[in-house]
Amino acid sequence: MVEFAAMKALPTCVLGFALLAMPAVWADGVGELTPKAEAGDLVSQVELANIYEKGTGVDKSVKEAAKWYVKAAEQGNLEAQLALGAIYFRGQGVPKDSREAAKWLLLAATQGNAIAQCQMARLHMMGAGVPKDDIEAYKYAWLAAGQGDAAAKKVVMILEMRMTPEEILQAKEHDKTVEELKKLDEVPPEQAPPLDPIKPEALEPAGN
Repeated sequence: MVEFAAMKALPTCVLGFALLAMPAVWADGVGELTPKAEAGDLVSQVELANIYEKGTGVDKSVKEAAKWYVKAAEQGNLEAQLALGAIYFRGQGVPKDSREAAKWLLLAATQGNAIAQCQMARLHMMGAGVPKDDIEAYKYAWLAAGQGDAAAKKVVMILEMRMTPEEILQAKEHDKTVEELKKLDEVPPEQAPPLDPIKPEALEPAGN
């Protein structure tokens, strides 16, 4: 905000030259980011993807953005996974591909992202890129709703109107199992219950 205020205070002619120079600055930024991104730097890959997706100082190219998002997403970057899900689902600059969208959204959902979980629920409701399955849809919507996602709460309401009580219970039981497994993973080794030592006689054959 301070920088913006300072720019406003500049004479019009100076400000005009500054604005004309900005694309060149952004282009230099791309030139610096590209080698780093090619070398596998995650931050550079995401920044480069953002620049190409928005067309900031370069020709806008969602296809080029997707290329860098893929590299970042393969390293587990959540932002990149969500971006690819949206790009492929809408067919922005790339062929529309619901399966490819589901692939990246699933990775983000597995990381616990509520937006991705809600989108996976919708995909299962429609059968877009994944099997049409209300139970699977409910699982994802229930997880996202549990994080306070308003859109997911609406999806849960819609699903509950068309699912049987047995189907809803089945979906919820699955989520309970997942949560219990997570709790077990979170228990530090020193807090794990001690195992009773095996008595020597227990190892001897019966009848001896």
